[in-house]
Amino acid sequence: MMEGGQSGIERLLPLLPNTEKSYMAAPLPS
Repeated sequence: MMEGGQSGIERLLPLLPNTEKSYMAAPLPS
């Protein structure tokens, strides 16, 4: 699941740079 989540986040990183910090600061849903 982590791999799939990372892939989704990586695609959103360029779209929402603010999300990167949010995800890093907040734990991802397991």
